[in-house]
Amino acid sequence: MMVTNERTITVFGGTGFLGRRIVRHLRDYRFSIRIASRHPDRGASVFAFDDPHLQSVEANIHDERSVADAVVGAYGVVNAVSLYVEHGQETEPPRVCRRLFRLSHAASFCSLSIA
Repeated sequence: MMVTNERTITVFGGTGFLGRRIVRHLRDYRFSIRIASRHPDRGASVFAFDDPHLQSVEANIHDERSVADAVVGAYGVVNAVSLYVEHGQETEPPRVCRRLFRLSHAASFCSLSIA
């Protein structure tokens, strides 16, 4: 179970190359982290989940409901999702960023960082 505080940050792509570094950096500054990833089980192999301030949740940037669920109650949101083509579906940076911003704004977050 995650211990939440007023400084919980949702990091999309938090198990990837860039996202892992962002998560570690934010933990160094005592933020609670919600790692949003298509493969939340990967977080256990990357991070020590005995840290009560880390939580891994399943989220897909192409699924608005999962994105909305991942940002609920977040103080901030970071997009560290890799930009590539997978199974014929292109991850388009402007569209993805707009979706994350819109859904995060609706959840009344305090800040948005695009990595």
